[in-house]
Amino acid sequence: MSILQKPLAKRIIAVSLLGLSISARAERTFTHPAEDNGTKPLTLTAGSYKFTADAEPNGYHWVEWYNTYSGGTPVRTAHLYYYDDCTFNINASGYVRAEIYKSNILQDWLGWEASYRWNISVNTTPTKPGIPTFPSIKRTEATASWSAATDSDGDTLYYTIQYAPTISWGWKEVYVGTGRSKTITELTADREYAVQVKATDGRGGDSGWTSSTYVTAQADIAPTTPGSLSYANLTRNSVRVSWGASTDANGDAITYVYQYSKNGSWLWGDEHTTTSTQVDISGLESGTAYDFQVWARDSRGLRSSGESKKTPLFTTQADIAPTTPGILSYANVTRNSARVSWGASTDANGDAITYVY
Repeated sequence: MSILQKPLAKRIIAVSLLGLSISARAERTFTHPAEDNGTKPLTLTAGSYKFTADAEPNGYHWVEWYNTYSGGTPVRTAHLYYYDDCTFNINASGYVRAEIYKSNILQDWLGWEASYRWNISVNTTPTKPGIPTFPSIKRTEATASWSAATDSDGDTLYYTIQYAPTISWGWKEVYVGTGRSKTITELTADREYAVQVKATDGRGGDSGWTSSTYVTAQADIAPTTPGSLSYANLTRNSVRVSWGASTDANGDAITYVYQYSKNGSWLWGDEHTTTSTQVDISGLESGTAYDFQVWARDSRGLRSSGESKKTPLFTTQADIAPTTPGILSYANVTRNSARVSWGASTDANGDAITYVY
């Protein structure tokens, strides 16, 4: 049996980006001479690639490497026992070809064996997107947006965004898509995060990550102190007290806590709550001065740094006696009867008046 008729062992041709794995699209396995002269379409981004020929284990071979610009002159010729490789800088579309010839330990040429060729289409890497900015920052979330990347091939671009606490061992990917804005959730209040984004074109083109930018989630902020106190509708035993509204930077719901007591007392009365900025108080003692204070508390339990207080704020109306009835007069006098009249009394407290005669 001649060497040319000998069944060939498994031949493998592979290509890898230096320092980085390439997908299986860049591999082809030849198991029989009938597949010789086969070609493999291959899409790559511009860069340096290593092509490897594993022609036939335990056999000597010549391998000649060619590329688009070499014409009929080999770029590299090697005598090998097991495998050989050749590195090419791929910057434009074209081809890479390996011609394999049988040989022996004396480097005698024993005839052509196989030809492996890649028809290469170079894919342009997209530009980097803009560094993310943050139009909205809250306590547990932040919205990132970025300007578009460009792709000279006109490919659809997909953006990947990831973030990590600045003291962290790893990134967390939160979005892959064609949009240019993403709300990052599950943040911790008052903690700094690094954020970066990149563009890919779906054909192996990867812009690489933008420079990291930093965002600090909003802290838990207490509501502001309520505004100035005022009162109205004062009577002998009731009053309406009002105050200016508090605000909360986190947007939390606000509850007001208020207390009142007689002026000069050592202790405040019970705490009362309301979500309104006014309250009607009844059951007061007449003619008595009262102190009043109010503070704000948000739904996370944070209290305003101060309270709105006034001592005293108001004095209830005193119990005031009605005025003396007016001048007496009479009419319809008979031998045994008469009608007596007098001017009406008034009552400053609005109480009902009874006349005693």
